[in-house]
Amino acid sequence: MNLRKPFVAAAAIALAWSGTAFGALELLEDAFELDLTQLRLPSFSTDQMTIKECDDCETRTVRVDNKTTYHLGGQSMDLNEFLRATSLLGEKQENMVTVFYLPESLVVTRIVVTTTG
Repeated sequence: MNLRKPFVAAAAIALAWSGTAFGALELLEDAFELDLTQLRLPSFSTDQMTIKECDDCETRTVRVDNKTTYHLGGQSMDLNEFLRATSLLGEKQENMVTVFYLPESLVVTRIVVTTTG
């Protein structure tokens, strides 16, 4: 009895199956890491915001919508509270902002400000 043929067939099936299980990864969300001086926050719940990652970089535009969430110092808040709170921070570079967005639509899912002090 030749046991090699069933082993080769089982190995081929396992390889084919693992190929579909570990196929190409899809980027669901991306992020910009900035400070408050590098962006213009939205004024309305459905608005645009601009981001400039560096002095020589082009300005990029992303959109916020009613599903966008706003977080500052570990607290979730609505847009108006967020705008008031960030205006009190000023434009200090030590206040980092992470803008998470969907790459295919450039819609912002959340904005997170981390304060240092």
